[in-house]
Amino acid sequence: MTLFARLALLLGLTLAAHPALAQKAYVRNDLAADGQRLEERLKREVSVGARPAADAVRTGEAALSRGDARAALPQANAAVVAEPANAAGWRLMARAASAIEPRDYRERWELRERAISAAYLAYQRSTGRNDEAASLGVLARLFEKNELWRPALTTYRLSLDLVDNASLRTDNEGLRAQRGYRL
Repeated sequence: MTLFARLALLLGLTLAAHPALAQKAYVRNDLAADGQRLEERLKREVSVGARPAADAVRTGEAALSRGDARAALPQANAAVVAEPANAAGWRLMARAASAIEPRDYRERWELRERAISAAYLAYQRSTGRNDEAASLGVLARLFEKNELWRPALTTYRLSLDLVDNASLRTDNEGLRAQRGYRL
């Protein structure tokens, strides 16, 4: 066996052993680039204390459940800067940014971009099927909210292929009936 073949075999076994390193089913280079810019911006702008990311996610989820998305977003920011590989922090950021009522057009654009980029990063950082499905579900709902019908239908389908979720299935069927391809 040549050295190249051995290295290829070793790489393949490594990827098979670590699903988080394997290629995801839904790949969008534009969203990956937007996500990278978002992550770099957050690293510059958000200071990280000694507080664990899990605490910030819990606090942000509580604020979001009270309907205070503006309070949840800084918690999500702190969580993803403290632990960028944690998909829960990115999902919280996506949901919080999406739930904020924008003050003006500029803020609407920024929140929309942040929500979609964060949801895509949550999917990319997900390590298990349930985590991936939840992240794709958030991304699908964001696409639908922003009237991006084809990506919404695609991500709904991918999410449902991973884990069947009644709520997502209902949303997917409604969108497909209203905006899907018609013959």
